[in-house]
Amino acid sequence: MYGVRYYQRGKFDLRAPPRLIVFAWITLVLYYIVLTPLSDSAGYSITATIRLIEAYLAYLMFSTISSERTIALFTKGLLFIGVVATLASFVFFLFSTASRFLPPMNLLYATHGHNHLAGLLLFVFPVAIGLVDKRRNVGTIWLLALFGVGMILTFARGAWILLVLYLVFLFLQNKNTYLKKIVLLGMSFLVVFFLAVSL
Repeated sequence: MYGVRYYQRGKFDLRAPPRLIVFAWITLVLYYIVLTPLSDSAGYSITATIRLIEAYLAYLMFSTISSERTIALFTKGLLFIGVVATLASFVFFLFSTASRFLPPMNLLYATHGHNHLAGLLLFVFPVAIGLVDKRRNVGTIWLLALFGVGMILTFARGAWILLVLYLVFLFLQNKNTYLKKIVLLGMSFLVVFFLAVSL
């Protein structure tokens, strides 16, 4: 892909990715590499490390060639997929008999203790919060509320904890009072719901 871009442009006009994100990626990859010899399943650890390195290279590729237009297109696509998957999960939640047509491990219905939609929503939430920060209207608030209800109905408590930690970080880092109120409300609701489900 880099070769194709160089052929098209005649030069490497690449954006530098954020240093903190690159540092986090490299730290994670090194952590995997160090743990591989200590693993009880070396084969799985090696393939997991290779997949993680491939994910980093794909991130680096798209991060360095991305433009404002491609970022906007990607975020709209991610929000669209998030809305469709969340609404579909509501259908399977309300009509659980329809879930027998799904494979045992799926995105839309809670199996093995939780709904795997939580993994997708962890990526969608920061985009939705950024949208609320940029455009304060009823539509963006409803979109965030939809993802919030979808996340709660996944019953994935580990994902809830990750989301609360992200919201705490956002609350401490952000200076926008409007967004701080929304983040605080979401954080409080998730913590209360987590305690209620756990008890």
